[in-house]
Amino acid sequence: MNRCAYSVSYRSERGMVLIMTLLILVAMLLVSTALLRSSDTSIQVVNNLSFRQAAEAPANMAVEHVVQDMLNAETRPAYFSDHWRNTDSPEGIPATLLRNGVQPGEGTMEVSDMSVRFVAERMCADPNAGLTPANCMLSNGGGMGTVPVHTDGEYRTGSGAGSPIVRVSIRVDGVRNTAVFAQAFIN
Repeated sequence: MNRCAYSVSYRSERGMVLIMTLLILVAMLLVSTALLRSSDTSIQVVNNLSFRQAAEAPANMAVEHVVQDMLNAETRPAYFSDHWRNTDSPEGIPATLLRNGVQPGEGTMEVSDMSVRFVAERMCADPNAGLTPANCMLSNGGGMGTVPVHTDGEYRTGSGAGSPIVRVSIRVDGVRNTAVFAQAFIN
């Protein structure tokens, strides 16, 4: 008799082991799913950081392109504005660069698998008011020494002291709809 009671107890425990095993497997499945999602997010963050770092070189190339155009061009490039357009987003990005696709009045270049768009603006409120401290952000003579000043359709070299500061805003587009924005001030 004793043996029968032991046998019944053993059989009732086998069902409990199955239930406990299933609960442990479900818990392990939930933990592994959470870890998988966490690693996917980490990979996306690392990819975004690496693209941001890789976008520095094309952004610097765009600034160099603008500087060369300012120093060498006889007429004003289409991407250059004689005054601040005052279309910035709250983050300070010109509205034209926030739109997808190349917009009129932008400079463009392709670097590797990245597309670069840029605009340059002389930091003056009114293009007709002259190069005065009340109208323009002026340099204090640092930087390039002489800065070409666009007037009447042609560039003329102005003195380093009191030359207008030019802001270059850049958008670098990469794979998977990633974009990096950068700005540089030339004085």
